[in-house]
Amino acid sequence: MQRKLNRPSRFFGRIFGNKDAEADTDAGAAAATTPDDAAETAAEPEPAAEPVAEDAPDTAAEPATEKKGLFSRIFRKDNDKETVATAAAEDQQTVSPEVARQVSEFIEYEDSKNLPGTTTDTANADYEQGLAYQYGEGVAIDTAAAFQLYLQAAEQGYAPAQYKVGAAYAYGEGVTSDVMEAARWYNRAARQGHAIAQRNLSVMYLNGDGVEQNKPMALAWYSILADHGNVMDIRRRDMLANELSSQEKQEAEQLKGSLIAEINN
Repeated sequence: MQRKLNRPSRFFGRIFGNKDAEADTDAGAAAATTPDDAAETAAEPEPAAEPVAEDAPDTAAEPATEKKGLFSRIFRKDNDKETVATAAAEDQQTVSPEVARQVSEFIEYEDSKNLPGTTTDTANADYEQGLAYQYGEGVAIDTAAAFQLYLQAAEQGYAPAQYKVGAAYAYGEGVTSDVMEAARWYNRAARQGHAIAQRNLSVMYLNGDGVEQNKPMALAWYSILADHGNVMDIRRRDMLANELSSQEKQEAEQLKGSLIAEINN
C-alpha cells in the first residue's frame, strides 16, 4: 500500500461524479451558451479549416464533468484555491451541502501546506493513501481502510488527518459514530489552525454536542475564524455575540487570546 497521490484534484474528480455534480455541471454548461451563440451555430456551420470547427470535436468529446460549470472551473489544470473559492461562491445556490463540504476540504488541503510545524513523510503518505481509499482513486472505496490511514497520520500530529478522523467519527465513516471522539479530534486539528475543524468545533460548543455547552468558547472560535474575513463566520460571530452577556463576551475574548497563542506557538 505504497501508492501516493500527486494532487488532490484527481480524487475530487470522482467525488463530483455524483448526481449533484452532474446537475451542477449541466446547469453551468447551459448557462455558458447564450441564445445568440446557439443561433449562430445553427445558422452558420463552420468549415473544417475554421478555428471553431477545429475546437468542435474536442468540445463534443468532453465528459460531463468537464463542461463549463462549477467543477470544470474548480478542477481545471490551472486551478488554485482562489479559483476554487471564487467558483464555489458564485455557484453556492446550486451546490449540495455534501459537495460544498468536499470543496471546502479541497481548499483546506491546499491551506494545510502552510500550517506551522513539520509533518513527517510517513504521515503525509498515510493521509494521501487515506484519501485514495475514501474516494476510490485507483483502489476500491474502503472507508475503514481510509479511517485507519487517517488515524495513523493523525497520531503523528498532522492536522488535516486529525480533522478527517474527527469527521469520520462525526459521520460514522469507516468507524462507529462517536460524537465525543469527533469533538476531541476536531479540537486537536483546530488548535493547529485547521479552519473547518475550528468551525465544526464552534458548532459543537454552541449546541453542546460531544462537549459540554460553552457559548463563550464557541464565540472564541467563531471570532478566530471571522478574523480571516469569511462573511458567514463574521455573521455567525455577530449573531452569537448579540445573545451573550458582557461577561460572557469578555470571557470569549480571553479564550480567543489563549487559543491564538497556542495556534501560533
